[in-house]
Amino acid sequence: AQTPTNIDFESGLGTWAYFSGTVAAGPVFTLASTAPVPSLHTQTSGSGVDPYGGFPIVAPGGGLHSFKLGKDSSNYNTDRATYFIHIPGSGSYSLLYKFAVVLNDGGHPPTQQPRFIINAEDSVTSAVVPCVNRNYVISSTIPGFVPSSTAGVYFKPWTTGNMKFLGFSGRTVRLDITAAGCSNAGHWGYGYFDVSAALFAN
Repeated sequence: AQTPTNIDFESGLGTWAYFSGTVAAGPVFTLASTAPVPSLHTQTSGSGVDPYGGFPIVAPGGGLHSFKLGKDSSNYNTDRATYFIHIPGSGSYSLLYKFAVVLNDGGHPPTQQPRFIINAEDSVTSAVVPCVNRNYVISSTIPGFVPSSTAGVYFKPWTTGNMKFLGFSGRTVRLDITAAGCSNAGHWGYGYFDVSAALFAN
């Protein structure tokens, strides 16, 4: 149906909004709007691989660039990227995307652990888009994650997701990607994101 402007990061970091801040147990995020911070909001390119997971830093089968959110350092760090998508006024639509995650297990209760979240909701009513939320909270048994050769680090290689915007025709949806370390400050989490197909009609 349409290609939302630069939702796939091929033209840099513009059109997305960026936030950085801290996390407390709950989790409770305290975030402030910011210009892209090079170490926290990064356009990836080239043939490099992630140092913990060994997977490509650019989504396979996509374009020349992807996006990395967060980094492998602690100190309560939390980062977010947000994009507003207008859903056409008739029919139902989907957005195909890819993501990869690297999380450092602190052995804390789930409310205090590092995490990576993909979420979408109505920008006016805050109604959550059903079946879109992906909230990965690290543990040593988290499904779909592989232990890294670095002790205490687990990763999920590139995976495809499908956001189905059923019942959101004519509305604007806010897409949020959040990467957070642990609320005890000693452990971290980050992830990669890319869009592999534009908004299309089901």
